[in-house]
Amino acid sequence: MIKFKHGRSWSERTLEELEGFCQTDYEKLTPDEREVFQILLDEMDDSKTPAVTLPGHGKLADVLGSADWKTTPVDIETFVKDPYFLGESCAGMYPKLLEKMIELFAGEYFEAFLGGAIGFGKTFFASTGLCRVLYELSCMKNPQRSFGLSADSTIAVTCMSVSEALAIRVAFDNIAAKIKLSPYFNERFQFRATKKELRFPSNIWVAARAATDSGALGLNTFAAFIDEANFYGRYYDQGTTGRVGPPVDMAERVYSIIRRRIKSRFDRGGKLPGILFVASSKTTRGDFTERKLIEYVNDPHVFAIDYSNWEVKPEVFYDSKKFWVLVGNEAVPSRILLEGEEKEFQDNLPENIVLIDVPEDFRADFESDIEGSIRDLAGLSTVAINPFIQRREKIREAIDPTLAHPFTTILLDPSRPGKFLWDKMVSQRVERLSGTQDELVQRPILNPLAFRYVHLDLSLRGDATGFCMAHIGGWKDVARRAVDGRQFLERAPVYVIDLMLKIVPPAGGEIILADVRHLVYDLTAHGYSIRRITMDSWNSADSIQQFKSQGYNSELLSLDISPEPYDSLKTALYEGRVRLYNYEPVIQQLELLQEDRRSKKRKIDHPAKGEKDVSDALAGVCFSLQKHLVSEPLPMLTTQPLSHDPWMDVVRPPSPGLQSSTGAVSTLAGVTANKGSGILPPFLGGGFDSES
Repeated sequence: MIKFKHGRSWSERTLEELEGFCQTDYEKLTPDEREVFQILLDEMDDSKTPAVTLPGHGKLADVLGSADWKTTPVDIETFVKDPYFLGESCAGMYPKLLEKMIELFAGEYFEAFLGGAIGFGKTFFASTGLCRVLYELSCMKNPQRSFGLSADSTIAVTCMSVSEALAIRVAFDNIAAKIKLSPYFNERFQFRATKKELRFPSNIWVAARAATDSGALGLNTFAAFIDEANFYGRYYDQGTTGRVGPPVDMAERVYSIIRRRIKSRFDRGGKLPGILFVASSKTTRGDFTERKLIEYVNDPHVFAIDYSNWEVKPEVFYDSKKFWVLVGNEAVPSRILLEGEEKEFQDNLPENIVLIDVPEDFRADFESDIEGSIRDLAGLSTVAINPFIQRREKIREAIDPTLAHPFTTILLDPSRPGKFLWDKMVSQRVERLSGTQDELVQRPILNPLAFRYVHLDLSLRGDATGFCMAHIGGWKDVARRAVDGRQFLERAPVYVIDLMLKIVPPAGGEIILADVRHLVYDLTAHGYSIRRITMDSWNSADSIQQFKSQGYNSELLSLDISPEPYDSLKTALYEGRVRLYNYEPVIQQLELLQEDRRSKKRKIDHPAKGEKDVSDALAGVCFSLQKHLVSEPLPMLTTQPLSHDPWMDVVRPPSPGLQSSTGAVSTLAGVTANKGSGILPPFLGGGFDSES
């Protein structure tokens, strides 16, 4: 029976269920079978003389067992802990997972749903369970004959995932790795690896397949593992008529077909010898695994575990001090509670709101991204649609009062053009660029040697075009957390926004894309070294071609394909690595962004009648800067700091070969470094190259 409480689900075997199993099984027996059953019961009673003994065989139980088994399987605890079996690879299994593994294999369960946080061991648990299934098959004399299959039939343990590569990783990196370390399997049940299978004796396979591979559904599946089922997404089936039908849940389709395959081939009187594992971390309320558990709430053959990281790992891993988090609903946002505030909620929680206590070790994670931490670390589902940037105060905190909008108008209407404020943007000075001739050149006042990137969110009529130019103005050490829970420091870039512009179409007219491109040309003419220009997919082919013909690196970057650019921007905002000026169009758009986790690609969108043109441009340019960091000169990591900016708490190292002094740097940059001005010193990673 499945239980639900505080956002968690788990299976619980009751005495009534066990009695019900026995009663149901007994009622299915024929009179002759009941007589045999009574003999077996008498054999278990040491006070009684066995009713049947066969010469050379002993008890009836031994005779019946020898019909199918060449070796009696050891119990599951021995199998997991004994070095002869899986002890070498499973020595680090957490006690709670071992306890649940024993419960699973002792409880007449046919399906196992593994949910909760990332990283607590769902794949490890499932792969260990499948190794046990393979072990039991290896102990049988003739599995095909025992299950009523033809002698040449393949018996498959199927691993399914979103892609074939991920499925192969589950099969080879988890199952094969355990078996290779097992003396038992090396001596008695060796496998031969192909590209997508592990092939064992008796024509038993571990088959790795993508969820979209229809050929996998024809296998004689004995047991299976459907990995990360909540992330399979949906597709539209045109059917035989060509009409597009309602969206089909891919996980539901794969699960249903695999389940039918197992039952049609291996069901014996309502019992299944293998186990179907379904594992996935949480996404949104009502996701696939949550729906199935609600459906199977009274099914005694469905097993479930659902944990956070700190519920599985021993207490010594984490700080004993806890803080409280309110997991919200559609009306109440999730938040970290103040000390003592949890008492107001503990006895009076509104519907669909959960209160959880979290070790202090994870406070920074929850402060940085509360919705993501609730799903990934606490292992709880969240509402499907919610504000994308939960910590909206971080948007306002990114505003640097020393920066200003460098254009005469907030919105650019081509019918009433505005102008750049060049006197606030660039300075003129004499530089010796080549030979012995001095020339008067223009350079940006702010970080004159930094490469600039531009992203354009293009439109034509009706919608506005978003324009954003930015550069890397420094570096900041930020705390990150690995998949296994360990924290580490990583040096991440600080994005400084030079220009944000919302270009609106004139009344009854349309935006001329050539005019938008001219903005880039004008910036270049005034000394900005624009290294790369990206734009979304709408009507971008011609503009990309035009920019390339003028010598710019230009490429497609669509923000509708993946949420990664917006995820990158949100992380940078939360970590204090974005410096922008007070530009109300982008502030409003960022505050109103919504995240729809029901869609396959986790769509980041604006509310009804809203816009995200400038926020798209901002996310696009920051993502492009991050994406191409590997091709950019990086700062030295172990030097004396050049200067310290208290506003961003960023330490900037000097460039190789330069003295660590403000004077040396200001001479190279052509400006005076002012520590108190809020203006960043130059980005000294290298000069201009042919790409610019």
